[in-house]
Amino acid sequence: MNLIIQNTNISYKKFKIALYATFLAFFLIFAGCFGGGGIGSVANSDNLNFYYDSGWASYQAEDYYKSKVYFYRVLGENPPNDTKNEANLGLAWCFAREGKIDNAISFFEKITIPSNDYKVGYAGCLLKKGDSESIKSSIALLESIGAKEIKNIISSEHNLEYDSENVHAMLGLLYYLNGEKAKAVSLLSELSSSKLTSPYLNRKLSGFVEFIK
Repeated sequence: MNLIIQNTNISYKKFKIALYATFLAFFLIFAGCFGGGGIGSVANSDNLNFYYDSGWASYQAEDYYKSKVYFYRVLGENPPNDTKNEANLGLAWCFAREGKIDNAISFFEKITIPSNDYKVGYAGCLLKKGDSESIKSSIALLESIGAKEIKNIISSEHNLEYDSENVHAMLGLLYYLNGEKAKAVSLLSELSSSKLTSPYLNRKLSGFVEFIK
């Protein structure tokens, strides 16, 4: 749990809030373990698509070591800008899943073509840093994809480990950590009563809202 708020000046009370929020499950975005399988032979293929597809396939198989090797190989092929961005995105998410937040952020910062996966992943890493500027930047990223309106569906371009309710809930927590209690209570209360939210998360959000009132 010490990965949630790291190297931060957030008050003890806010730290307790962040600990409680782990039970909301949206930190599972970055909670996975990583594999360590060998890369093996790629049959000396120079096919950029092979490396790219294998990078995402390895990521989905939770073999982040192998995934990173493939994405580094994509970058080594001098790919077009859109593919370069996608490889940097894959590397960023791999490092995030391994808990290497500074490494992840360094790759998110290389991305020049925004996407939901970029903004949600980058926001999650900034939340884990926990300082006030990172919190504000994380809020801006999530607001830019419509996370403050629960009617907005926020989907992953690469079938990554988040959905709309996770993103809305994360923004609610960010509002609270940024001292915007009214916004936090409003968003999380609306989310907790929504039929779009799972019963499990509804219960957790309701408890969280009562905790911060």
